[in-house]
Amino acid sequence: MDQPSSSTSSSKVSLQADVGDAVKTVTWIAAFLVLAEVGAQVLPYVPGYRGSVVAKNFEEGSSIETKLRADVTNPNLAPAAVVRAGWMGDKVAEGEALLSADPNARLDVVIYGNSVGNEVARAIRRISPETKVLGIAGPGVPISHGYGVYQIGKRPPSRATVIAMNEGVVYKMIGMTADTLQSIPQPVLYPLYAVEDDVLVRKATPAIQSFEELQRALTTEPELWRRHLDVLGENDPTFQEWLYARHFTEYSLFGRLARRGYQVSRLLEEAGKRPNYRTGFDPQDEASIATKGVLRQFVLDLRAAGERPIVILSDQFGARDALKDLVLPTLQELNVDWIHSRDYCSQNDRHLYKDPLHVVDACNDKIARDVIDFAMQ
Repeated sequence: MDQPSSSTSSSKVSLQADVGDAVKTVTWIAAFLVLAEVGAQVLPYVPGYRGSVVAKNFEEGSSIETKLRADVTNPNLAPAAVVRAGWMGDKVAEGEALLSADPNARLDVVIYGNSVGNEVARAIRRISPETKVLGIAGPGVPISHGYGVYQIGKRPPSRATVIAMNEGVVYKMIGMTADTLQSIPQPVLYPLYAVEDDVLVRKATPAIQSFEELQRALTTEPELWRRHLDVLGENDPTFQEWLYARHFTEYSLFGRLARRGYQVSRLLEEAGKRPNYRTGFDPQDEASIATKGVLRQFVLDLRAAGERPIVILSDQFGARDALKDLVLPTLQELNVDWIHSRDYCSQNDRHLYKDPLHVVDACNDKIARDVIDFAMQ
């Protein structure tokens, strides 16, 4: 009988050792993952964890719904928090409250827009306290938000109505919310408009239009939240329900990390498709057409109501005149008074910007003075 060679025996021993080492490695990795997961589940109960940098990083991949549920039930949520800000129904209520208090009330200036419009409204109050101004704005919203509020609400008439536009949000005209892929919820919603056969049409209306409705949708009326998800799913191209709504993958630390990685990749992918204000807008792009269509109809409706439209074009830091190039033909055709932020503060001077989107108060004060002058003519 042949005896196994020493080399064969040593190979078997070596293989067994390799398998044993691999099993040990896999076991240690599995143990580490289990311990990490258990630790992540315990951390929320550790004093000081909530609101910490560690909590922020570990919870990045949670769904927008989960974050909103925590926000709407938080009694310490500041009134100015982004989750409360800019809801169409709430803005309508502000105007209607003024009208109810005084049916003969008349405003000097009403400003529709995003945070840029709010900055100008604050500047008017700062430099001219006697001027009656109403700011109607939402965080990070395009012109469709302001026009949506104007269409559904009543407010006191005004001498002048300002449409404040920013080039950085033009791409949002193809959706209904600030960004369904953002990790920080900006839940404010707005209608979806499109131009069909040279006519502006409303393609979709948000199911949730006020902060109070958002609270009900996330607490006592799940069917309202379901309608909200359905409307976004049918009309917002960036919407993915498993990222936006609660999903089983977010209950694991590693699931949240994987979700966040996917979110980032999707954001980068979508950013590459967006109309780019740094290189110029394609006038035939869907978002560009919708922007011009809403601007045109907004101006015509204001004039029909006996109000004077004024348009503010705001540049982001370092940008070119992309928004001006896009809407100038419409402004000239309609003979609209307009103000361009770069005429007051260069978009290439970093010292004139508080952040990449907002100019300093001194620049806003200059814009506000011209708005007042236009309104009082």
